[in-house]
Amino acid sequence: MAIITISREMGSVSSEHIKWFSDSLGMVFIGKEAINERMEEKGVSSEMFRQYDEKKPGFIYNLFHGEPDYYLECLKTILYEEVREGNRVLIGRGTNFIFSDIANCLRVKIVASEETKVANLCEWDGVSEATARELIKSSDKERAGYCLFHFNRDWYAHHEYDLVINASRLSLNKMLSTLKAALEIYSTPEREAHGLKVLRDRALARQVGEAIVLKERLDIRFLEIDCDDGCVILRGLAMSPSVRNRAERIVGELSGVRVVENELKIITHAIPRRR
Repeated sequence: MAIITISREMGSVSSEHIKWFSDSLGMVFIGKEAINERMEEKGVSSEMFRQYDEKKPGFIYNLFHGEPDYYLECLKTILYEEVREGNRVLIGRGTNFIFSDIANCLRVKIVASEETKVANLCEWDGVSEATARELIKSSDKERAGYCLFHFNRDWYAHHEYDLVINASRLSLNKMLSTLKAALEIYSTPEREAHGLKVLRDRALARQVGEAIVLKERLDIRFLEIDCDDGCVILRGLAMSPSVRNRAERIVGELSGVRVVENELKIITHAIPRRR
């Protein structure tokens, strides 16, 4: 089992290029359309998906709605279901952060010079240079804001990736060769064994998340769930003591849970972003 997450600056490579990488590596590409379809199965409308997908939620939504957390829990559930099925290439959506501690996950970022990105967008979308520059600036800002809001991590920081590829200097074939070579390093039996252990813990975390957020719809903001061999730790902001206690009871009744450590805090003021 191998996992590749690919983050990209707008205009560096297209989704079609990443799909070609995936097919050439014998892996399954999970892009926007596939995730949107799976989201709808879990009750996330296309409108909600459009509102929050790779965008920083607006201030009003952040203060008065739980939708960003609902979106994120659905997204994580879908992604963990996918990677358990086998080799997957995941694009954007903070997947490099979601799978940052999975040893056999290769986290890639593809960058390019401003000239390359502008030229590519002009060719792919038939837009003017001025429009291309504005699209690049807006898109990258949204992606960075999305990652800061949901993960409190810096999308721009190169140390958040295992491999950074400059599309201005490498052809598509050379980028593919680079991915193949890096994947061999990250797909050792030892790394895969570690990855499977973490994924088992994450599977339980997703079960907990589904119970709290998707099924019970408890009003908890910025929910974080850590699992280790049946020990579940809940963190986040509960809107009332009863919600906090209800969450602990629900989790304690789930199969595979041995211990629940409830570190949920009762919300006393609005917080504009995670942590």
